[in-house]
Amino acid sequence: MLFTRLNRLNARELVSKMDQRTLRTIDGSLLEGGGQVLRVAAACAVIMQHPVTINKIRARRSAPGLKSQHLKGLEVLCLICQGKLAGGSLNSAEVTVTPGPINAGHFEADIQTAGSVMLIIQLVLPCCLYAPGPTSLSLRGGTDTDMAPPVDYTKNVFAPIASKFGVDMSIDVTRRGFFPRGGGEIQATIKNIPGSLTAVNLLEFGKVLKVEGVCVIADLPDHLADTAIDAARATLQRGLPGAADVHINIKKEVTSYPNAVGKGFGIVLWLRTSTDVVLGATCISKAGKRGERGTPADVVGVEAAQALIEDCKLGACVDRHMQDQMILLMGLAAGKSSVVCGPLTQHTLTAIEIMQQSTPVKFTVDKMNDSLFKISCDGIGMKRS
Repeated sequence: MLFTRLNRLNARELVSKMDQRTLRTIDGSLLEGGGQVLRVAAACAVIMQHPVTINKIRARRSAPGLKSQHLKGLEVLCLICQGKLAGGSLNSAEVTVTPGPINAGHFEADIQTAGSVMLIIQLVLPCCLYAPGPTSLSLRGGTDTDMAPPVDYTKNVFAPIASKFGVDMSIDVTRRGFFPRGGGEIQATIKNIPGSLTAVNLLEFGKVLKVEGVCVIADLPDHLADTAIDAARATLQRGLPGAADVHINIKKEVTSYPNAVGKGFGIVLWLRTSTDVVLGATCISKAGKRGERGTPADVVGVEAAQALIEDCKLGACVDRHMQDQMILLMGLAAGKSSVVCGPLTQHTLTAIEIMQQSTPVKFTVDKMNDSLFKISCDGIGMKRS
């Protein structure tokens, strides 16, 4: 079994073995009050090498406590850092992570539900940057699911922006997994950094040069993807600033079992500007909820295109889904980072709060106008030992 080497202790045994002066406690019900608190707090604990207890986990959710994707993420994180996990069971409302030295190598996790493998990437990636060598991951679960970044967003939006900080990550899709079955699989490689991450400033939007995208459809009629692509293209041509001069290229990927598990389709769009800004937008459909038997397929394309247009018209230099994913990288980098974005999401506010509780970094948020804000911080310049 994958986690047979994981050192499990109950909370009382673990705390009794700790230096109480280093144990931090994070309220898991703060702000967004979901998995975001868990991911940022646990990642910071490993990077800063201090134990952390996270309580009231997802306390305001209809089904509170750890779900499979959260638990598997914490388990693989503790393997990577040779750490100890207390309270690591399904539906647990409190966990304690006691990190050891960050390790390189190959690690696996199987969520066994449609829980997002991309959210496990969000959790472990910052820690893998400080490993003594490259890290490879085999992760199984949902790759194209609602309420989480689809794999194509991570590959085409997050990865290019993270590379500005010095992050070198590649992702290959072995099999796509849709709600409710999951069953997808990705292979990821994360290279360690030679020293510190580099500060990044994204302050000028520039001119839109091109829009690209992919619409993936699995075990559903191909025409749904065609309809979504046509609707997205038409919406972009009507609403995107300077659309007449913008090249739009949205591809279709048709797949089925064994290359995909479950029925579903979704679209991911991303644009680049003359100042090397990358914005993305997504809409993931599920059979029986959206698409074939729910909202018409053209609405799937329209929703993604409209979200991209809205962030573009604001002059935002990162989109609404990328905001919170910038926070850890900005805080860890050497030097001052600043990024212009739209109204701060609850996920972003949560990431800032937990980062400030867990590290010496302090963020400032300046209001530029009614809908545009600048997030800044002097990063702590965390170095790989």
